[in-house]
This record gives sequence, C-alpha cells and structure tokens, in this order.
Amino acid sequence: MKRLATILVLSLFLLNFSLAQVNVVQNGGFENWTNGLPDNWILKTSAITADPESTLVHGGNYSMKVTFTSTSTQKIKQTINNITGNTLYTFNIWVLDNDPGAKFRIWGYWNLSDGSYVTLNPGNLYSSDNPDWQLYTYQESAPANAISLDFELRFYDESSNWTGQGIIYIDDVEILGPAINAPTIENMTYEPFAANQPIDISCDVTVSSGTVDSVKLYYYTNLDTLTLDSLLMTDTGSGHYSASLNGYPNATSLIYWVKAWGNGTATISAIKRVLVGIPDIGMFHTQLDNDGLPLHVDHLARLRGIVTVASGIFSTSRYDFYMQDATGGINLFNFTMGAEQYNEGDSLEVVGTIDTYNGKVEITDFTATVLSTGNPVPAPIDVNIEDMGEEFEGRLIQIDNVTLAPGSNPWYTTPADTSFNVTITDGTGELTLRVIGSTDIGGNPEPVWPVTVIGIGSQYDYSAPYFEGYQILPRYYSDLQSTDLQDETTPVVYRYELEQNYPNPFNPETVIRYQLARAGNVTFTVYNLLGQKVYSFSRYQSAGEHSITFNGKHLPSGIYFYQLKSGSFSATRKMILTR
Repeated sequence: MKRLATILVLSLFLLNFSLAQVNVVQNGGFENWTNGLPDNWILKTSAITADPESTLVHGGNYSMKVTFTSTSTQKIKQTINNITGNTLYTFNIWVLDNDPGAKFRIWGYWNLSDGSYVTLNPGNLYSSDNPDWQLYTYQESAPANAISLDFELRFYDESSNWTGQGIIYIDDVEILGPAINAPTIENMTYEPFAANQPIDISCDVTVSSGTVDSVKLYYYTNLDTLTLDSLLMTDTGSGHYSASLNGYPNATSLIYWVKAWGNGTATISAIKRVLVGIPDIGMFHTQLDNDGLPLHVDHLARLRGIVTVASGIFSTSRYDFYMQDATGGINLFNFTMGAEQYNEGDSLEVVGTIDTYNGKVEITDFTATVLSTGNPVPAPIDVNIEDMGEEFEGRLIQIDNVTLAPGSNPWYTTPADTSFNVTITDGTGELTLRVIGSTDIGGNPEPVWPVTVIGIGSQYDYSAPYFEGYQILPRYYSDLQSTDLQDETTPVVYRYELEQNYPNPFNPETVIRYQLARAGNVTFTVYNLLGQKVYSFSRYQSAGEHSITFNGKHLPSGIYFYQLKSGSFSATRKMILTR
C-alpha cells in the first residue's frame, strides 16, 4: 500500500500531464499475449524470445521476459503511426537488468512523408545492472515531416561477462506524445457486480472533432489471460456505449478495459479489477502468490463481516479496525476517519480495494454500511504460537499460558500512549505481542505471567516473501487475562468436561467449549457417520477453560461426532450441520 505523500503528489502530476499527452504505444504493459508473443510487437531477430512474466512485474499482471542467445544485436519492434512532426516525444521504459552479461537500449527510425527516414538515436544510453526496476527515459523531437516511427527495443551482450545467454525484463513502455483528436473514455462502470446476474458495463466516449469509429470491451476472468475475450460495445446515443456480459459465480475475478478507435488513433482505458458477488474473506489468506500476497490485490470487492475490534481502538485519527466472517478476518483501513464509528458486534457490508501493507491484508478506500448492531462477537480461536500463520491473520484469536520470552524487551508502563513490542512464548514458539499506543493497555502494570492473551492476529513483514512477522494485537488491558486467577482462599478447581456445541444445528460455524482438569496433551477429532475423520488437531494446553470454533463449510449436511481426549479422559458428543 502506498502511504507516502510524495507518491500521491507524483501520481497527481502524472495524471495532469497525461491530459495533454497520450501513450502512443500499444500493449506497452505487455498485458495481452497471442501465440506466445506480446500483441502488437514483432521479434525482428531469430536468437530472441519474449515470454510473459508474472512474478517480476513493474505494473499490471505481466512484464516481458526477454531471453537472447547471440552476441549480435537482438531486436523487438513496434510500428507507431500518426506521429506528429516537430513534436517532442518522451520515451519511458521500465527495465529490470540484473544480468551482468546483458544490457538494453532503445533505437528506431522516424519514417518521413517523402519515403526516407531519420534514425532515432539515444547514443550511449544503456541500462545498468540493478536488482530493482529502473526507469529508462529519453526525449527527442520528431522530424518536421515524420509520419510514423519504427520503434525498437534492443538487447546486447556485455562481452566480458557473456555466458551465452542474456535475460532482461521490460515493462510499462511509454512513448508520450500529443493527443490528435484521440477518443476520450470516461465514466466507465466500476462496481463489484452481483453474482450470477447479467453484468452491464458502460462508458462515455467522445472526440473533440471527427468521429468515434468503434468501441470494444476487453475482459478475462479468474486471472487467466488465456480466456481474454472482447465484445463490441453499442452506441446508445450521445456517446454512451454499453455491453452486457453473462453472470459469473460468486468470487469470480473479472478484469476488463475499453479500447476506442477514432480519427486514425486509439485510446485504452484504465484496467478495472473486480470480484463478483460477496466472496469469503478467507480467500485472501489462502489464494496467495509465491510471495505470500493475495492473488486479488487491487481488486474492488464487496465483503461482509462482524466487527471484532471497534474503530478508534487501534487509531484515533484514521480508520484502522477489523472484521471477520466464518472463513477469515481482514483489516479495514482508510487514511482519514469519518464521523461514523463502527463498534464490536456491528455487521458491516464494505466496498473497497484489496491491498496489503508489509504482508497484512487490508481493504482500503472503503465505504461501509451497517447492516445490524449488537451481534455476538465471534469467539476467539485458540491458537498455539507454533501454528500461527496466514489463516489467523485478521481474526480474533487467543493464546494460552503465555509468558515473556527470554531476551524480550521489557514491558513498558509509561508513558501510556506509547506503542511497544514484547516477545511472548507459550512453550511451542515465540511471537510478537504488539501494544498499540491508542489502546488502554500502555501505562498499566506489567501482567502477572502466565496470561491468556486475546487479540487480533496480524503481520508486519519487511520484505518478500511475506511468510513471517506474525503478531497478536490485544485490544484492551482486559485482553491480558491472568492464567492463575485464584487467590489463596478461593482456589479455582477445574474438571474435565466437553460441552455441547453452540449453536446446534449450525451452518457453517459452531463453538465447542471444554475444560481440562490439568495441563496436558489434547486431541480433538471430528468424525462423520461413517466413522471417517474429517478434522483433527493435537496440542499441549494448560488447565482451564478452552474453546474451538469449528467451521464445516467444506462438509455436507449431516450428523457428526466430536471427540476430546486428554490423559485418561475421553468424551464424545453429536452435532448437526445443516445447509
């Protein structure tokens, strides 16, 4: 997530600049591929290949991975028509050149109206070795009678380090020039469409003079560009164009954009990404890329859930709170806090953009509708630190029998509004307990260890891949509950007991509570009517009260039996899953 004001200012500058100029390159982001080649581009030499790359990407879904196996100059070309003479053009290309045996530069030929040409020549402006994306930029004015440009991406060996193969990545190629009565695309439909219902997408297309020749909608689903399709949009009058798609199942990813032709040029809209329907929150913690980030980052989504930590607890100046459904939890983040406050137990419908910040999944720039209030807050999920991972991020959890880990920072008691971290352990591993300064925790006495900690599972990982840095964020001082609550005159005596699940029947989630008379290994198992094991865990737990939130969303309706074993104790109860 981009949280720097300088980045926002730069974005606004580029936006205003783009009003005067347009990118005359087609498929400069290499999002579209046909027969193994990026659409609108041509391989001019034989010892070179271009492949779509989805992990090393500067923008969008793909970059172009260029592999060449010859010391002779290798070239990829696009012919750009409708060049305006005596006009300054700006060339911007993002390059990832981390191969010491390869380098890149641009070249080209301005084609003139008399049939001759003038060379586009940036001189010795080559890419340099760098493990990060770098902007290659150059400016040159087109000759007075230029009508087109044969633009080339060129690749060369670095002779002293050449191994017989060079690899360079290219993305977001721009040649910015004047808009010559190019079509303008505005007011494109952008919303999380209802599941299994026809989808109507419309936009307004105009030109300052001349005519609009045609308008097409391009789209694909479920992040699979091989399903790319297009549909001619219908002019319904006054420059308003529309197209209708068949409905898609819940949680389908729909990615689409519009291309309009007119006056011998074309304009492509921004790419829109939406999730159809109301997906389960848990999908953003299970459908991940190789870096541990959700596949659906940058998608507009509509989610529903119960607030587990109210707005104003983790921040008093911005929205930074959490909600969860039966499958997972998520952080709700906006830079500013409005007048509306959201409380624990509020049922919300939220529309916003899926984003991440240091590995933590967020929905940002959101609007929220309160569907109901006063709902039960989901019971904390009992977690061992060794099991802490993505599935618990954003959810209300509890960790039993916690003490400060050896070498931990000390517990801060002053000042009250200071955020701090301590390292905790439950005997199975270590975890960061983060106290946020805006809570009521700071300034209080250090808890009497061991304690049971209740809080939100979170993550703060500095770099990819994002599979570390998990945390627990307590909401209140009362979320740190002493494991030993008794005094000398009123000892608390626990017994072995397995309670009936509630609710029962359930769909799809139910809570099962139990007591342990003494600490020990616990095995919990769920069986179907055929005696087949459908769920199980085994862990060491302290004496006292515990609970399990069991989710049967992947199971058919029917009767199930759950069994608890610890030491010589064993008990079994029946529960009913209904759909």
